[in-house]
Amino acid sequence: MSKGHYFISDDAFIITKKNNKLIGSNLKKDLFFTEIKNIGIFNLKEIYGGSFFKVSTEIFLEFKLISNEKSKLISGEVNTYKKDILGNRIDCFELIVNRKRELDVVIELTVQKYINEKLKKEK
Repeated sequence: MSKGHYFISDDAFIITKKNNKLIGSNLKKDLFFTEIKNIGIFNLKEIYGGSFFKVSTEIFLEFKLISNEKSKLISGEVNTYKKDILGNRIDCFELIVNRKRELDVVIELTVQKYINEKLKKEK
């Protein structure tokens, strides 16, 4: 997180509006624990220290995951649209969930592309 990485929440969280920004806050008490598939559960606060974590952060993207059977999209295609949340318009992405694809990689690449395009527009 200290190197500029973004965290993507896949759990329940609270959305509030502060200074005209959407803020997502964690509901869980086990904020610092994460599970790494086939390895185990780790206390990241013990490994990296508490300064690496935020209890809340601005929300600027939403991902909607769709199963193959319910989608009109072609595998690999990403549908984008705007969504209103508490009076704020945010960018949304619909992705097809495919067991053959690494979902974490697809989401990471989509976010990186989004950020790069956003930075180009700001210049």
